[in-house]
Amino acid sequence: MRKFQFDYKSCFLLFTLLQPIIDITVLQFNIIPSLIRGLFLILTVIYLLKKKKTRIYLILLSSYVFLHIFIITLLKIPHDLSNEVLYIVKTIYFPILLLMFSDLPKGKDLMNIALINMLIIQFVMLTAAITDSTKSTYDMLAKKGHTGWFFSGNELSVILLIGLSFIILSIMLSMSHRQLILRSVMLVTHVTVMLTVGTKVSLFSIFIILIIAIACEIFIEKKRKGAIFFVLFLIGILFIYPYTPVSNNSQWMDSESYSNHTNQNQDYTTVNQMLSGRSDFLIQSTNQFREAGFLFKAFGMGYGGLYQESPKLVEMDGFDWLFGFGVFGVLILTYPLIMTFIELFVYLQRKINTKSVILTATVLLTLGAALTAGHVLSSPAVSIYLVITLALLREHLIPENELRVLVISTMYPSQKNPSFGIFIKNQVELLRKNNIKVDVISIKSLKMGKIKVIPKYTIWSIKNFLALLYKGKHYHVIHAHYIFPSGWYGKWYKKLFKTKFLVTVHGGDVDKMPKKHRWIRNESESILANADHVIAVGEMLRKSLKESFNVNCKKITVLNMGVNRYVFKPGHKNAARNELGLNQNKKIILFVGNLIKTKGLDELVSALNGLTLDMDFECHLIGANKEPQFLEETLSKARSSTYVHKAINQEQIARWLVASDVFVLPSHIEGFGLAALEAMACRTPVVGTRVGGLAYLLAGGSGLVVPAKDTKALKMAIERVLTDTNIRRYLVKMGDRKAEKFDQEKLITKLIHLYHNKEP
Repeated sequence: MRKFQFDYKSCFLLFTLLQPIIDITVLQFNIIPSLIRGLFLILTVIYLLKKKKTRIYLILLSSYVFLHIFIITLLKIPHDLSNEVLYIVKTIYFPILLLMFSDLPKGKDLMNIALINMLIIQFVMLTAAITDSTKSTYDMLAKKGHTGWFFSGNELSVILLIGLSFIILSIMLSMSHRQLILRSVMLVTHVTVMLTVGTKVSLFSIFIILIIAIACEIFIEKKRKGAIFFVLFLIGILFIYPYTPVSNNSQWMDSESYSNHTNQNQDYTTVNQMLSGRSDFLIQSTNQFREAGFLFKAFGMGYGGLYQESPKLVEMDGFDWLFGFGVFGVLILTYPLIMTFIELFVYLQRKINTKSVILTATVLLTLGAALTAGHVLSSPAVSIYLVITLALLREHLIPENELRVLVISTMYPSQKNPSFGIFIKNQVELLRKNNIKVDVISIKSLKMGKIKVIPKYTIWSIKNFLALLYKGKHYHVIHAHYIFPSGWYGKWYKKLFKTKFLVTVHGGDVDKMPKKHRWIRNESESILANADHVIAVGEMLRKSLKESFNVNCKKITVLNMGVNRYVFKPGHKNAARNELGLNQNKKIILFVGNLIKTKGLDELVSALNGLTLDMDFECHLIGANKEPQFLEETLSKARSSTYVHKAINQEQIARWLVASDVFVLPSHIEGFGLAALEAMACRTPVVGTRVGGLAYLLAGGSGLVVPAKDTKALKMAIERVLTDTNIRRYLVKMGDRKAEKFDQEKLITKLIHLYHNKEP
């Protein structure tokens, strides 16, 4: 027998389609819509309980509700428990539905059903007016307007506000002439209905949304015809406005209200008019809250506050939530909305267009109405449309099929330090070219010393923590460069959100970092054990990971950072030297890398001192001076012309490589030796040491290999390259082949395969 599976998305679509019908039945059968909405809420909670991420919030919310009801029952006199429970259920409706944010049906389905609902509302309103069976919006003779067969004017106004945005969006995005005409007729009818309701919410939202639409047509879409259409439509509204109910209801000061407030402050009177008299209830509730005890302030005074005769809400959700549910209640109830805003704000900055602007404006106007005009967030009838709007905005900003990657690194270039971790930036840019969404949290400062290191790592850690807290669940892949500390944060993404976690090992994080402290060693082992895949930039690192950290070979891939052959390419030596101001007749020996002891600079200077060439030569060292005292002592021993240059951008380094006669990398440890590969791509012969990945890179004739810390062997290798034309040609030929093999463009495909759980 086929097992039944609950399809929440289909259920949500059906429930949304039924909204106008449910709203109509409120006037006649109040219990029926409550039962239907209650049943849907129960189904949503059952669905959410299956998900760990939402289960925690539901447990927290349930605990708060229990404490809130307990305090109300125990301390509030008088109280009506049925009203208290009903108000709680209505209020938790919105945050619970918002937890389904990322699991709702496709935006196109939601938009179409919302538009169908707007047609139903328009039909009901017009039919009610024709049959003279309308319900008045306000219970006072001076006020005009009706809500058709619907219960609340302000709730209906907010629903129509959201519908207006959807209709305008559909007009702006219409593909055919027929669609445009039908949507335009729908727009005219919709605005007529909004003006008929007679609320200030309807009035303000019409003008604001239309003005935003005009601005989008002019500045974003660059469509003059569209802008003219909305301008003419706006002028038409202004023309008929004096004859509409909303015009009658928007007079801030009529004679009766003025005579009743002649002895009052005029500013207060105007505000009270704008808030439809709510300011009196606001002052009363504020005084109650101020005088209430700690438990009432923390967990809320309940429905209607601490009343003596009958409960009365302010009908401004922001205040009603604070007074009714207390500080803790507001924090818990607004948490899903705050998290949603944080997520959307990050992506909104990158994707500002017509759809995102109008949907964002709709959300803000709806929340504005909640704060000033009535029940929105505590109204199930409205909240479902707000959730749909947020879902449409999310889907537009964050496409479901887009792979989202977070790169965490302690090295990344900046304007001040353009070559610091440039290989990581190159990889990130290539990923972005392949339509992968990549965020980067990195350290861009080269500052050393405790006073400087502690602040930069603290700021970096805070950024990682905030990303983990607010955006963690939205990444598909976490890619950490270096095991510790970058991988430590990646490990937490894996534990909390089950995110795919990769770590690239570069060398120092295996050879140096674990030796600094036993805790770092243990954490490094834990990080590697938790990683879904480990990328080693060299073959020697693969062996070290297996032998020193017992990492399973099946989850290790040797994949170096690759060389950017658009930047590092052959060129004319004379032209490069002219550009750099170098002597055409001298032999140029070049080193590129961090100016530190483990790069073998001491041996390089000693080897140069022993050269017996009958020709002039110069040595140029390019890199970040991370050990100033060591460098000063080393240069003081140099007997040849040796010059130091600050780290510069890739294009300039490429010019230096083209201009040089030999590139020397005498490292004591080296994970891969990317600088040597860049030299090969520029067809400059390489001399390097037999260490780590560099030994494998130079194997097969790609460069001359010498033992580490062997000054004599290093001197002889440099002399051989500078004097033997045949060996130079051979090294250039083999080096070019190696550079072709390790082209960045080819290697990035392998990395993307790893992101997608495929073999590289």
